[in-house]
Amino acid sequence: MEEQGTATQEISSSVEKAATGTRNVSSNIISVTQATGKSSKIANEVLQSAGTMASQSNTLRTEMNKFLDHIQAG
Repeated sequence: MEEQGTATQEISSSVEKAATGTRNVSSNIISVTQATGKSSKIANEVLQSAGTMASQSNTLRTEMNKFLDHIQAG
C-alpha cells in the first residue's frame, strides 16, 4: 500500500511539473506572438516611411531640374 501511495505522489508531482511547463510554454508563445505583431507593425511603418522618402526624393529631383532649366534659360 505504501508503494502505491509513493507512486501516486510521484505521478501527481510529475503531472504538476508538466502543467507548470505547459503554462510556461504557453506564456512564451504569447510573448513571441506579441513581439511578432509589434515587429510587423514597425516593419510596415518603415516601409511606409521609405515610400514617402522615395516620393519626396522624386519631387525634389523634379523641382531641382526645373530650377536648373530656369537658370540655364536665364
